[in-house]
Amino acid sequence: MHRRRPAVVLAVALATTLIGGCSDDPGRITARVDRSTTTTTAAATTTTAAPTGTAGSADVGDAIVPGAGNGGYDVTNYDLAITVADDRTTIEGTATIEVTATQDLSAFNLDLEGLTVDDVTVDDEAATFTHEGSELTITPTSPIASGADLTTVVQYHGAPTPVQDPSAPGTIGWLSAPSGTYVAGEPTGARGFFPCNDHPSDKATFTIAVTAAERDTVVANGVLGSKAATGDGHTTWTFGQSDPMATYLVQIAVGDYDIVESTGPGGLPIRHAVVRSVTADQREVLDDTEAQLEFFESVFGPFPFDTYGLLVADSGPEFALETQTLTLLPSEWLTSFDPTSTSSVMAHELAHQWFGDAVTPARWSDIWLNEGFATYGEWLWNDHIGTTPIDDAVDDAMAQAPRWREAFGPVTSPAAPVLFSPNEYDGAGIVLHALRLTVGDDVFFEILRTWASERDGTSATTEDFQELATRLAGQDLVPFFDAWLRSPTLPTMPR
Repeated sequence: MHRRRPAVVLAVALATTLIGGCSDDPGRITARVDRSTTTTTAAATTTTAAPTGTAGSADVGDAIVPGAGNGGYDVTNYDLAITVADDRTTIEGTATIEVTATQDLSAFNLDLEGLTVDDVTVDDEAATFTHEGSELTITPTSPIASGADLTTVVQYHGAPTPVQDPSAPGTIGWLSAPSGTYVAGEPTGARGFFPCNDHPSDKATFTIAVTAAERDTVVANGVLGSKAATGDGHTTWTFGQSDPMATYLVQIAVGDYDIVESTGPGGLPIRHAVVRSVTADQREVLDDTEAQLEFFESVFGPFPFDTYGLLVADSGPEFALETQTLTLLPSEWLTSFDPTSTSSVMAHELAHQWFGDAVTPARWSDIWLNEGFATYGEWLWNDHIGTTPIDDAVDDAMAQAPRWREAFGPVTSPAAPVLFSPNEYDGAGIVLHALRLTVGDDVFFEILRTWASERDGTSATTEDFQELATRLAGQDLVPFFDAWLRSPTLPTMPR
């Protein structure tokens, strides 16, 4: 995510999911009978009792975002079918959620806020449910055994409203402007338009089918698989995101958008969706995408997804967001800002596709793994094109970092109201530069490439990154990370 501060466009990112959904195995275990006979006459019968289970937790225990996510299962796939009213004010949805139980379950929860649930089934059998606040509690007809796959289908409808989250940098959820709707989910906005396990520790694949008025254009994460007229003045657009994705990275937009297509390095499809009011001259900055992709592939390794582009929407100007394969960028940043600043934000969000999207933080306290890495990618890009030497960017951040540490604490100890503070952006970017100077360029960039490749598709922690860096550097880096990430005071930059 890029977040705008007074007189500064600061690149920021939002990140990904812990526990999860539903699959397609009956949630019951039938008693098994042993038909072997004894040496006398009677058949010996043994019965394995059906599981009774306990309810999965309604919270994964994230200290930064209390109440986020749910326990007891792992989501493997979401299949969303959403119909948008012609005036775009209401939706009707069917969410088919495949999960694997991680414990014996008598009941489990999904996150859903502000919408009405009409019906719930688990493995094609009606389930009872309650819906209070953001917690949808589902009780299947029979308990579910640990390790079982199951499929839950939730039918729902309503008028999506913004999700209130004190850690969010602006308005989040399913949002709208006269030109069209769009999504900004970080950190807990996904619950505002579909039932989910809304935490970055639980990533899943997605199919997203959206039916809207034929005058509207629809875009979503991943690759467009089909576009079919329904015969009644509407069109259904179906997209597939085959790479695991955190719920906060979902993007769905419906409205007055142009689709601008090109080809990136290695034939990568580039797809931008741009609100039509943005002129051709103002769109020219989007052409930087191909060069940025080429540069970051040389630094971070192969691009981790099947497509990329930007959604330029009439969204609030507070932030841009690295929604997976389709970054949200406010139109105002093209129409009113210096193109050099906008290009810098684009680089930040593109770097997030490796750091935040492909590799997602398992806890919101690890947000520096998103924002610090994307900030450093932005610095590398600006140094590469000659606008700001990286030493100047580091010196500027180092001059301000003591104040950030005093105000916000150690990098790995953010508080919810300041989750996206400068401490997690520039203040974390200098941590990576210090690591680079400590281990040398060759090892440093090997660490970044290996982190992106080995952890692709997963949610990871600061401790995971520390272990990888220590292994590849061949030296004990625990004192380094303690000083740069966990100390309330700022160390001196190595030279």
